[in-house]
Amino acid sequence: MERIWGKIISLEEWGNVSEGSVHFDSRRYVDSMEKVYSRIKANPDRDSEISKCVDELLVYSDKISVLDIGGRWGDHFHSLSDDAQSRVAYSVLETPNNTFRGRQKHPISSPVEFIDDIENARKKYDLVFSSSCFPVYFFNWQSISKNIIDMNPKIILIDKCLMSSDVPSFLIEQLTPEGPIAHFVPNVADIVEVLKGYIVEMYKHTGKKLKQEEYWCPTPSEEGWGYRTLKLVKQ
Repeated sequence: MERIWGKIISLEEWGNVSEGSVHFDSRRYVDSMEKVYSRIKANPDRDSEISKCVDELLVYSDKISVLDIGGRWGDHFHSLSDDAQSRVAYSVLETPNNTFRGRQKHPISSPVEFIDDIENARKKYDLVFSSSCFPVYFFNWQSISKNIIDMNPKIILIDKCLMSSDVPSFLIEQLTPEGPIAHFVPNVADIVEVLKGYIVEMYKHTGKKLKQEEYWCPTPSEEGWGYRTLKLVKQ
């Protein structure tokens, strides 16, 4: 199996590790994502967590708005049902290059819009969603969290993200063909502390729901970290 994790790094070493743009803009990565996008579009996962949250919100509203942080080329939009796609205003926050590529994938008439700066996002969203990129590649995730709270979403969904439960937040090298990039692994408590005012549900990466008193159980990893999904519902 290809080794993808390097050493744990300190904040002082942060400046010596790539922020990821070299990897995410590489030809190798783009070619790989072309295959992933085609596969997702052809065989969408209608049972995904974001699809469930969108359906949950559409029970009470004719139309809703979604902000997908790090949503690449609008991949997750395709997991929504045809009915949901017609009732959702869908924004994807991405890097400038991925924003350009995403716009090429979606016609002007598409309900999917691409933005490369959170300051250009709408003032309000019903659902704010992110997968592994948040807060992993956003070292300023606490500042971005403030933007999210100001949007007053009914649901915040952080899906299949590496988080720690019984060790403090830390940085680790993610090994890529273009060199290591810094990967931030937050402690669940840090996220919950910042995103106050929400009822928290947490799931293992298998989708099995965990009880609140089990937040601090060690993850399957010996290092005390693993994949988690957090669903935060407005109180």
